[in-house]
Amino acid sequence: MMGLKATAKIGVAAMGLMALVGCLKVPDNAMRQGPSGIEIQINDGRNCWGNQCFHYDADENEIEISGREPIAVPEGVDLSDGYASEAEFAALLSAARKAPLEARAGQEASEGGSSGAGADGDSL
Repeated sequence: MMGLKATAKIGVAAMGLMALVGCLKVPDNAMRQGPSGIEIQINDGRNCWGNQCFHYDADENEIEISGREPIAVPEGVDLSDGYASEAEFAALLSAARKAPLEARAGQEASEGGSSGAGADGDSL
């Protein structure tokens, strides 16, 4: 059986490792030089630029970030050639951050009104 000191050391080491991993830079998507500046390649799946990421679903033409509902690609952002300008990438991130929070399991069942019964089971 491990002693309290050994358990504490393992916990501190694990927290240090998590902090180190959290500081690692996420690789950016491929890019190209377009007529008006840098254009970032947008792929089906995870897309990152400047250590900020979103998920793109090409079939549904939707974007999402963790903890938020998927939303349609905003009007004015053209991904038809598979690239987005830096401003368009920022607009995609901004829109995804404004999406409604993702419903948690069991939350949907509790929304949408009451059964009309009071705490003792009688109708109101």
